[in-house]
Amino acid sequence: MTSREAAKWTFGLAIAVIIGVIAGRLIFFKALVVPPPITLQVVFDGGYTFDFTGSDAVNVHALTKASYPMKVKLMTTTGTPEIDVTGYTLAILPDGTAPARSKPGLPPSDPTQVGCDGTNDQIKVNNRLFIPDLADIASRMGTTIKSALDRAATFELTGGGALSVRRVGGCVEYRDVKNDPISALPKRSMASGIGGIMFEWPHVASQKIVLQRTPLGGGPPLLTDVTPDASNLILIRASSFGLSSNTAGAPHLIAHFKDHFDDAFTTIDETKRISLFWLGTYLVSPGIDCPPGGF
Repeated sequence: MTSREAAKWTFGLAIAVIIGVIAGRLIFFKALVVPPPITLQVVFDGGYTFDFTGSDAVNVHALTKASYPMKVKLMTTTGTPEIDVTGYTLAILPDGTAPARSKPGLPPSDPTQVGCDGTNDQIKVNNRLFIPDLADIASRMGTTIKSALDRAATFELTGGGALSVRRVGGCVEYRDVKNDPISALPKRSMASGIGGIMFEWPHVASQKIVLQRTPLGGGPPLLTDVTPDASNLILIRASSFGLSSNTAGAPHLIAHFKDHFDDAFTTIDETKRISLFWLGTYLVSPGIDCPPGGF
């Protein structure tokens, strides 16, 4: 190799090293400015029917005869309007794209956590037992859950994430038509009617989510972009956003259990009616006796 060739080789090597250093720094700085993935949280008030039976989704319904509307509101940005879901199926599109269908995780079920230990139940809160089991109640009343529910609105959860009981509001028990406690259904804590159930999906998206409302009867969807707050959190509340009602004394019949969920049952035999009674409060909050329901 001549001295001229050696100089060219050395110069080329130097240029390659410089390019490599610049590229490395660009990648480093890009990593610094790319925001972390978005976490999505959806909290549900009481009154809605959770269908846990699907293979690739959990659907949350507002039943038509319950006369209890479903609206959603972004809670991490002040002043955002409520979005009425009545007449629609609402779906979550991470970064505007429909996710691969996958059923969210469900709360574990511990049937031994009965007796309403308010202190323990508010710590060990994530128990499926604390969501009234409509299918079990239907079976005990000699009926079934309808194969096709009359829905006013549906919130479809699929693609990732998990559902959990976020907090319990108080103690309940089931009673028969004679107003006697049902021994096979010991008293237990119940998910609060104020944000008691949460769906959480970490790393849901990198820039935004899109809320897609598709008419129940078919037709073009409505799309709403939702972006995160400074901590990259999107917090959505699903609720009727109606007037609050104060919790009545204890014990008392939870009339909303019948109002919200009767139409989920195929038939109702009043001689076999099972009712839900409120026995005591853990949290002082209006509307806390409005139950969720699942099957």
